[in-house]
Amino acid sequence: MILAVSGGHECSLSRAGVSAFDPAGERALWSDPLLPAPTSAACWNAGVACDPNRGDDTVAHCNPANVGVDGEPADPDLAVLLPIDEFVRVFETLRLSISK
Repeated sequence: MILAVSGGHECSLSRAGVSAFDPAGERALWSDPLLPAPTSAACWNAGVACDPNRGDDTVAHCNPANVGVDGEPADPDLAVLLPIDEFVRVFETLRLSISK
């Protein structure tokens, strides 16, 4: 079993995602594009898609998502954050090497 402990949102950037956090780059994921630097909300916006229209006005339904620097759904290769499958692959490789 692996337990990940974090002080915030998971924000492991892919190579394609670096510009999403650069003040000179795309600011579509920033909570306020007028700020001099992104907040942690950019990490949330880069990895989650929420549907506020599920019938309950008080709670949005959110799921993990591959999001591009433009804030739109993207292929995993173009996503801002590393896809969760990448972590699964690394942990599975580690598990197999330990069990040998």
